[in-house]
Amino acid sequence: MQGKPLTDIAQASPDWLTEVLTVHGTLQRGRVISVTTEAGTSPHSTNARLLIGYSQEAEGVCPQSLLLKISRSTAEFGTSELDYYFQIAKRMENPPIPHCYHADYSASVGAYHLLLEDLSTTHIARWQGDPSLANGRSAIDSLAHLHAHWWNHPELPAIVGEYPTAETIERYLDPARQGLLPLIAEMGAELSIEDRNTLERVFERQGALMIERAKEQSSLTCIHGDPNPGNVLSPLEPDGRAYLIDRQPFDWSLVVWTGASDLAYMMVHWWEPERRRTLEKPLLDRYLQQLEARGVRGYSLEALWYDYRLSAMQSLYVATEWCRTEADIQGMKWVWLPQLRKTLIALRELDCLALLN
Repeated sequence: MQGKPLTDIAQASPDWLTEVLTVHGTLQRGRVISVTTEAGTSPHSTNARLLIGYSQEAEGVCPQSLLLKISRSTAEFGTSELDYYFQIAKRMENPPIPHCYHADYSASVGAYHLLLEDLSTTHIARWQGDPSLANGRSAIDSLAHLHAHWWNHPELPAIVGEYPTAETIERYLDPARQGLLPLIAEMGAELSIEDRNTLERVFERQGALMIERAKEQSSLTCIHGDPNPGNVLSPLEPDGRAYLIDRQPFDWSLVVWTGASDLAYMMVHWWEPERRRTLEKPLLDRYLQQLEARGVRGYSLEALWYDYRLSAMQSLYVATEWCRTEADIQGMKWVWLPQLRKTLIALRELDCLALLN
């Protein structure tokens, strides 16, 4: 990396792509002669699908399209996304993570770009509609692939992050604690006494259980941290596999934790309760099978269910984090209120509060 990331889609010129793909080893002969862009945006980046034309003599495995992501600022995320592609994925065999052809990062500017494999013709982010069993299985299989590789891995602290401690868990809990009282005030009479008691009890006791779990220093792994419907690309083909994208933890996020936390994050506060009830147990069973098939030993179904129920309570923290500022309390209520309601339902059905006794 040279410290000169692209700042505009137009900079992805035929000459630039020729050099990048040649150095990468993808383009072995010939050159890129045309680039057509299909641009889009997100809160933190500018994204573009690049349709690429090559000279007649071009040879190699030449992608017909690529995805360019230009991050405008990394103040909240640092280099975590680059590390995902160039540290975490590189050490895995055939990872469920898109291939990255090129990246550059500038510490002084606080920005970077990524040139990624384009999956737009084979995969989709399923924001709309409930997931099917097949979609759920593909997501579970890919999460298990990520988790199994890094399960108690000797390089876990050096490559992914340190094992969690009481200090890191307290730092993780702090943003959620800041939003608890504003959330309760915003909900007012809409929040039942039972639900308010659940919130207060979880905030009072669940963190201590996380600290106790962390002390075990076992059955922990690299987690994605945000497997929402937009970050799990589902295959269009029934037997295809899902890809996990946009791993961008905050500086207070847990990066090494139970794999079950990714499962709970995906199912508890994103899926509708009826769909979660239907798929939850078969998918947890499949997850355990996938771990075992990939060499994880000594992790029981009982241990998985404990970690899942403990992590389900963390979904309350996701909702309250949105309520730290007045702007997000109102502007993001369409996100955090459904998450809150789905989580409260799940905590009752999973009897999570019994863990707090």
